[in-house]
Amino acid sequence: MPGRRKKIQFQGEAVNSKEIATALGESKLTQAQNIIALQEAIKNAAESEERFRTVIENLPFGVFLHDLDGKIIIVNKTSCNYTGYTKEELLNLNVGDIDPQSVTREDRKNIWLQLQTGDFKQIESVHRRKDGTKYIAEININAITLKGKPLLLAIAQDITKRKMAEKALIESENNHQKAFEIAAIGQWKYYCRKDLYEWSERAIKVIGFDKENIPQNWESYQKSFHPDDKELILKTVDEFRTTGVFEIEHRLIINGKIKWVKTISHAETNDNSKETEIFGIIQDITDRKLAEEKLARFLQRPADEDPFARLGCGARFRA
Repeated sequence: MPGRRKKIQFQGEAVNSKEIATALGESKLTQAQNIIALQEAIKNAAESEERFRTVIENLPFGVFLHDLDGKIIIVNKTSCNYTGYTKEELLNLNVGDIDPQSVTREDRKNIWLQLQTGDFKQIESVHRRKDGTKYIAEININAITLKGKPLLLAIAQDITKRKMAEKALIESENNHQKAFEIAAIGQWKYYCRKDLYEWSERAIKVIGFDKENIPQNWESYQKSFHPDDKELILKTVDEFRTTGVFEIEHRLIINGKIKWVKTISHAETNDNSKETEIFGIIQDITDRKLAEEKLARFLQRPADEDPFARLGCGARFRA
């Protein structure tokens, strides 16, 4: 299946709260995948304290809210799990205590002060736990304004295992199956001239195909596409011929159930620059997407009160 590298984006609508709308730029936001989780978590602050804490605590990423000097203001349980600190301890720390590289990179000057409300930036860094051990973090930093005060909302994901898997794939082909099992990734191959798919056992398991219904060609594979995603997939495929690389997240319908997958592939071409074979991987990302969709539903709820006042920290954001 032809493909291209595609930046998948999500949009979050401004909610019915002047405070939150101002914080998020009073416009539709188009952000990277993990940014939406951070935006939704903050918007969910407009719910009751119990609901807000439930949403924050269940978010599968570390949430950090800090000011332009790096003072940490709000965190969640995942942040504590990642770092080994209690919430009380984290709220007495600076970003540099968790991310020493933020100091050496001069993030305050080069990132924090450069971002305008509504802007975001994704970086990778190494976080230091309370016990001195470290983990690799993928961080999305989003600039907002609350009560006239500029703040930075960050969502951090521990990607150490993913990085280890990538390293294992580079260092030894013999280790790739184990790495793929950890990350729920399977391989596939498409023969362009024959219009024929070849699926690895791992890919079949990841997708959930019944062995008697494994797609053999492009037409049969399309039957599993979610109807709302099919147009995007076909458009991406058409653009493949100029990019030679495919990366997309989309839904499949397998045995009547929706499954979110991430597909990455590249093509081998002949001397006439025509595709001959396409190699790819497919990853099950359903759990992550379900978590994001659950949070997205909170965007539709009315929010007429100062959310942070309910948390007993509203004054913290007042100019």
